[in-house]
Amino acid sequence: MVLNIEQLSSCTIVSLGGQLNGRVTSTIYDQVLMQVQAHAPQVVLDLSGVTYLSSAALRLLLSLYRAIDQRRGRMMLAGMSEEVWDILSITGFADLFETYRDTATALARLP
Repeated sequence: MVLNIEQLSSCTIVSLGGQLNGRVTSTIYDQVLMQVQAHAPQVVLDLSGVTYLSSAALRLLLSLYRAIDQRRGRMMLAGMSEEVWDILSITGFADLFETYRDTATALARLP
């Protein structure tokens, strides 16, 4: 798993890579939530490096979305591969999130 966090003035960019499964989701959740609590609650999750999403990873996305939404924040997903997009689409999760082709496009949608 790869986890890189970049704090910008208006949002946090979280770049994830590798396989997202039950072994890594709690670490990701804790790190992202810590950033949201300390900074602006706007998050772009860059999934361009993600090769696999388990059911635990889908639960992670939903939990992050709810936690950020409770803080009146915004969570966007960017850069999904075709495989990851298929998983999100088949499960209905693609309809829950704002999704963008890449991080730059997501950032352009911020106020």
